[in-house]
Amino acid sequence: MAVSQGASRAVVNLARMHAEGLGIDRNVPEAIRLYKTVANVEFLAPVELGRIYSRGLGVPSDPDEALKWYTAAAESKGIGDCEELREAKAYVAGKT
Repeated sequence: MAVSQGASRAVVNLARMHAEGLGIDRNVPEAIRLYKTVANVEFLAPVELGRIYSRGLGVPSDPDEALKWYTAAAESKGIGDCEELREAKAYVAGKT
């Protein structure tokens, strides 16, 4: 219900369920679609997209696409220091 009402955190949670097959069949393309719908408002969405593309989790590895999403996460404003932000910045630093 929260997803249908546009709650971005709920969309991220549902995307993770699809990406990892948590309680539902694993469906990485659906996870990607969901993450992309909230990537501009939910910090974890571009991080997860970066992970999917950098590691080839259910899709072919795509370093350029991973860099795009990790860069978006690394440039997020208002995010305190956290593991995900450090991961994004490290990936970007290693690719540029």
